[in-house]
Amino acid sequence: MPRRGVHQDHRRCLRADQVANPTTAGDLVLPLLQLRTLPFSTAWRPRSYTGLGDDLQRKREILSAGLTEAGFEVFRPAGTYFITTDITPLGEKDGLTFCRTLPKRCGVVAIPNAVFYDDPDAGRSQVRFTFCKQDDVLQEAATRLQRW
Repeated sequence: MPRRGVHQDHRRCLRADQVANPTTAGDLVLPLLQLRTLPFSTAWRPRSYTGLGDDLQRKREILSAGLTEAGFEVFRPAGTYFITTDITPLGEKDGLTFCRTLPKRCGVVAIPNAVFYDDPDAGRSQVRFTFCKQDDVLQEAATRLQRW
């Protein structure tokens, strides 16, 4: 007898290797994202997933507002827990140098986007911050960035 809440048709489940290339990812994941309910029971999901989207959206807004007030140009994400920013409004041009000195300046860490580009110059003035942190940590980071 099948266990209650466990999806029995393994062919409808996605594996990591099925979404490895962009074409497959678009073909398989996009239809799932467009569904209002997932095609399998939610009974098996841990309670920690309940409200996860709302939590991440709140955290995104906290950090996004703080970065905007600090003078960064903010590119609001729709599907990640990183916020990409442009540092040129702050008078900065090199994200790598900016990220290396930021912890000493104000105790906040960022990631230079140039390391993800084939042509590093294309992302040189962009850095990203993560918002998968506790709310008070995000608020403190925003305050420190605004004072700096």
